[in-house]
Amino acid sequence: MRPFDHKNYHRNEDRITGDDSPCVVCGKGVKDRPGVLWVCVVDGGATYGVAGTSEGDAGYMGYFPVGPTCTKKHRVFWRGLGYAV
Repeated sequence: MRPFDHKNYHRNEDRITGDDSPCVVCGKGVKDRPGVLWVCVVDGGATYGVAGTSEGDAGYMGYFPVGPTCTKKHRVFWRGLGYAV
């Protein structure tokens, strides 16, 4: 699984209205609220970084939100990177 790589990512992102941010996995809108999982993207967008990745790491792009459906669907993956899910 790669960031921004879902087959409908751009279509979903284009449908976002308001202040929602796109889910890094599928592109659907994510409301900024407590409990939203934020994950780091590194290697210029090629992969996810482990929890605690810092700005000094190679290709650091920042932290992006994961929507509730993608958080649940990929829970084991996120835990494997050290994120509390």
